[in-house]
Amino acid sequence: MRENIILISRELAAFIISGLVLVFCMAMVYIDVNWMNDALHETSFTEATQELMLAAIAALFFLAA
Repeated sequence: MRENIILISRELAAFIISGLVLVFCMAMVYIDVNWMNDALHETSFTEATQELMLAAIAALFFLAA
């Protein structure tokens, strides 16, 4: 029973973190479009977010190897 609760809480935490990552990505696009007056450039929040996510994914793969 305890193992099931731990498993459910771990999966729930992963679900919440995934949802927060998606909300963060959409917020960056919203900031670029609405606050920057539709001026998407190479130095936009979206580009910076993509670079940070790519670095995080590379770091996770490096740690898992």
